[in-house]
Amino acid sequence: MQMLSAEEGNIAAVIWDFFTKIIPSHPAVPVTIKAKHLLPGVTYQVTMRRTGFHCNDAYSAYLEMGAPKDLTVAQVDRLNYLTRDLPEMQKMLKAGKDGSLQMTVPMNSNDIVLITIQQDGEQKAVSSLN
Repeated sequence: MQMLSAEEGNIAAVIWDFFTKIIPSHPAVPVTIKAKHLLPGVTYQVTMRRTGFHCNDAYSAYLEMGAPKDLTVAQVDRLNYLTRDLPEMQKMLKAGKDGSLQMTVPMNSNDIVLITIQQDGEQKAVSSLN
């Protein structure tokens, strides 16, 4: 599944294949993202954040703790540490001469991936994703 958004030249895409019980992940079909109508030759910051099995995943850790009714301070600290939402990837990419930018996102089962594409600087453009 996917959800895409564009505003003031910035783009966000959330991609997921989500779970409701502990199921170890396995490789899934990669997703290709192609942003169009960007400013040709302009550099964009592309950031990818992932949540999935044992990746920014407090839910699996909570279940592996035995799903306690009451959490200790140490358990809460551990769950908070596991969900710091650090970027998995962050890099600068330049839009092509046609105003497009393309990337392939590796996916695992039970993943949710957030991709943001933000303009570097003050320039703004209308953007869309396919």
